[in-house]
Amino acid sequence: MNRFPVHPVFAVIATLGSLGLIYMLFFNPKTFFKLFIWAVVIGIIILIYRLVMKKRTNNEYSQFLKAAKRSKKRFKDKKIHHAQKHVLHKKNKTAISAKRRRENNHLTVIEGKKGKKKNRALF
Repeated sequence: MNRFPVHPVFAVIATLGSLGLIYMLFFNPKTFFKLFIWAVVIGIIILIYRLVMKKRTNNEYSQFLKAAKRSKKRFKDKKIHHAQKHVLHKKNKTAISAKRRRENNHLTVIEGKKGKKKNRALF
C-alpha cells in the first residue's frame, strides 16, 4: 500500500500550480481574470461539443437498445419454470426437437462453394 494517497509528482505539480494562481490573483489580477474567462469559455465549448456528440451517437445507442429488448423478449420464453419442466418430460421428444428447430430462426446458414474441391498444392 502506498504512503501517499496521490502520486508525489502530481501533488508537486498541483501545489505549484495553485501557488502560481494565488500569486497571479494578488499581484496580476487582470491576467488572472483573463485566464479565468478563457478557461470558462473553453469549458462551455467542450460541454456543448459533448452534448452534440451524445445526441449524434444516441441514435445508434437507441437502435442497440431496441435490438437488445427484442432479443430479450425472444429468449425470455426459453426460460422454463420448475413446474413446466415436469410437464415437458412427458411430451414426445420429436415435438420438442421440432419446436427447437423453429425457435432458432435467428441463426442463418451461409451458403458457400461446397462442391468445389480445394487445391491442396497451394498449402
